[in-house]
Amino acid sequence: MRNARALQKRRAILCIRLGHPKVVHSCFGYITCARCGEQLGDNLAGGGVDLTKHVVVGHKCEQCQRNARALRPSDRWLLPKEARADTNVPA
Repeated sequence: MRNARALQKRRAILCIRLGHPKVVHSCFGYITCARCGEQLGDNLAGGGVDLTKHVVVGHKCEQCQRNARALRPSDRWLLPKEARADTNVPA
């Protein structure tokens, strides 16, 4: 439990210092960072994120695969395992 909390804290600090990665979760119109879990946008209310430049976890579409190949190394740091596996992002 303590290690998980420390890892989540490191992920949040990394997002603060480097910015959020181009890997996101999308659920019911809410866009959240795949690394730290912070809400980045809300497509329902019109304050959305342009998902054509992001990798959406769980998508296997051509656009997400193209975006996954174009990720910077800093976008890959400290991503949870499911985000790396779902988007075919190398470790």
